[in-house]
Amino acid sequence: RNIGKWLYFSKADWTAPTWQGPCYYEKNDPYIDHSKPPVIVPEILDEFNTFFKNQLLKELLVNYGRVDCIWLDTGFMKAENGYDIQIDKTIEEARKLQDGLIVVDRANEKNEDYWTPENTLISEPVTNVPWEAIITLGKHWGFTTWDEYNDEHWVIDALLTTISNGGNLCLGVGPK
Repeated sequence: RNIGKWLYFSKADWTAPTWQGPCYYEKNDPYIDHSKPPVIVPEILDEFNTFFKNQLLKELLVNYGRVDCIWLDTGFMKAENGYDIQIDKTIEEARKLQDGLIVVDRANEKNEDYWTPENTLISEPVTNVPWEAIITLGKHWGFTTWDEYNDEHWVIDALLTTISNGGNLCLGVGPK
């Protein structure tokens, strides 16, 4: 009771037929040059934008009741990288659908209601902005059978360090 509902949403959808970006599963492919940005076809990007907006604005923020926060991941999804997904307009529309919506947009500080340092324990007090350390319990965001997980002493230390410096702690434990 009285627990907020937060929605994690990756702006990149590697499974969408209209996705034109780097694929997580291709990272070790020697035939793909990951130092160069992907070639973006505007018409296909428009289709992807429609898909993205429909998922967020017509499904997730409408069909599941009150949503307190949307946590938009995938920081490289920016206009300057060729991905003009019109995020400012989308977030504006999302805030109309969910009054008081908190937004984390890891690619655009303009839309970010709080700071989310990734896999970093903050050792100094932070008082100028609300924040949450997002840290994996192991070394990976997704489940792997070979991961090395931190023990309970590390978890307690991470929690105490984070809250004593004014933040919240979000431990990432990927699904199997």
